[in-house]
Amino acid sequence: MKTNSVNFDYLLISSALHDSNEFERSVSAYIQLFSNHNGLSLKQERIDTINPLFYFVVTGGTERKILELHAKRKKFVSNEAVFLIAYPENNSLPAALEVLARLIQSGENGRIFFLNSPDDEQGIQKIIDATLLSETQKSLQHSKIGMAGNASEWLVASNPEPEIIKKVWGPKIVPIEPEDIFYKSKKFSKKEVESILNSFLNKAEKIIEPSKEELFDSASIYMAIKEIIKNESLNAFTLRCFDLVINYKITGCLALAKLNDDGIIAGCESDIPSTLAMLWIKLLLNENSWMANPAEILIKENSLWLAHCTIAPCMVDKFIIRSHFETGLGVGIQGEMESQNITLVRIGGERLDKLWLAEGRITRPGFSEFRCRTQVKIKLSDNYNVEDLLNAPLGNHIVLIKGHHAAHLSKWHEMMINIQR
Repeated sequence: MKTNSVNFDYLLISSALHDSNEFERSVSAYIQLFSNHNGLSLKQERIDTINPLFYFVVTGGTERKILELHAKRKKFVSNEAVFLIAYPENNSLPAALEVLARLIQSGENGRIFFLNSPDDEQGIQKIIDATLLSETQKSLQHSKIGMAGNASEWLVASNPEPEIIKKVWGPKIVPIEPEDIFYKSKKFSKKEVESILNSFLNKAEKIIEPSKEELFDSASIYMAIKEIIKNESLNAFTLRCFDLVINYKITGCLALAKLNDDGIIAGCESDIPSTLAMLWIKLLLNENSWMANPAEILIKENSLWLAHCTIAPCMVDKFIIRSHFETGLGVGIQGEMESQNITLVRIGGERLDKLWLAEGRITRPGFSEFRCRTQVKIKLSDNYNVEDLLNAPLGNHIVLIKGHHAAHLSKWHEMMINIQR
């Protein structure tokens, strides 16, 4: 979880029946509390602030005023929860409850943050947490995901419309022609490509199948994608990688591994839900992640195997260079991950508003020649059931993060995604 300090803004909302200056003095201790935590009081004319905005319900009789202010704010900031701050006096809580009830009736969402006193540290921490969650949402709404080709044919449940992605999560999908990547990859000099390639190969334990030509072509694809990402100002990228294999005998596994190693979110198979999950994880947790296939489920052990032919070197203890598993062509990455706590994530559903989470622990790597190259066995924690994947899957790929983060991810999803419907 991010711990950096962020600012929030708030409006003091009191009834016209009361002297606003008098009530501002009566809540001066709360105002000082907000100030101590980077809270800034705004005039109502500043409803267009880009910071997370809270309505401090100073008195009752303010319900319609808050709803009117929210309607004005929606012209500047869309898909935003209404954050209400209430305290024990002057009918503050009844007014906040009435406002939130009306929002829910209208299909919107919001939260009430109740402060028992100006010394309510637990209450102010919830406001700070919500501010941090809002920052991630804002970042997603300003993000762009490059999509090179449509989702692979087999991803029949992982191909949401760009309009749904934008409305529910925020990012804009930018179409990229896969052919452009290939032709752009040919413009780089041998010296440029070999410099990039050697920087990657120097981290590897050994090379097994790929030829020098295959390695060179894979590094060229990396350079082409990275240039496109820069030119299009993309925040993430996903590639219909099998088109490269079929049309040009080149795999994207090395390119995607190195991009993720560079801190640039890159997903496989033009799988937008998984790439979006990886971007969300990076923005919220500042963690790298790995997109993989569930290869085997062991119900009695409450365990599963994950496997894929690419992974960022920064996520593994060591790796070797292999061929791509399904085709035997090009370059694949076979990494070994040490035993450690992990979180598994999958987003999906018709409107991309469903979330599956599970925590567990990597128990060992795998080396089967009948699965994608990087393989890990994971035992889920006792409060998660691996059989849920069989009963109500949200799709194929699952995203893995190091560490236990389910509570924080779930909290963000509950607060932020429900408001997009």
